[in-house]
Amino acid sequence: PRSPTMTSMPTPSPTSMFPLTCDFDEGVRGNNYNANVTLCGFTLQDKKWTRHTGSTFSNRTGPPKGDHTTDGGSGYYMYVEASQPNYPAKTFTMESPGLPKSGFHINLTFWYNMWSDQYGIDYMGTLRVDAMSESGEWNNDGWWSKTGNQGKFWQKASVLLPLNTVRMRFTGITGEKAYGDMAIDDISM
Repeated sequence: PRSPTMTSMPTPSPTSMFPLTCDFDEGVRGNNYNANVTLCGFTLQDKKWTRHTGSTFSNRTGPPKGDHTTDGGSGYYMYVEASQPNYPAKTFTMESPGLPKSGFHINLTFWYNMWSDQYGIDYMGTLRVDAMSESGEWNNDGWWSKTGNQGKFWQKASVLLPLNTVRMRFTGITGEKAYGDMAIDDISM
């Protein structure tokens, strides 16, 4: 008898995921992840982001109705839980897969929620977009950044990434107290 032939599946190139759209609703099971787990091609670094449906567990912070895609329905989003031990000033990153070398700027759009209203006190931290150059250096030279309470509703952001960006990441930095859950959803680039 002949032995079976083993064939391996080709490894997809980093650019095979583009254009990329992600609403975090499909393709994964469970909600909590440790470092270096991939969702929609994004890798969770350092501390963990949480995949969640519905409002966050903390009162008066985070999306009050749930995800952006289904306007509070059964969809999922990613968020930084700012409760103990995740404050003050703890950093959470979610890094994209490799971006295509096209010679053009890549337009990143996403929806974010940074609601923190503890009866007039704002405990929200900072959410920003960082870009990695071909040299492997990360920079956050004002591509996009928000600090503090941005209101109760989901907000749309559009960022033109610099030329020669090989990766991008979302960086969430918690505020001084637990009431600073920040969330992202519906990413496209």
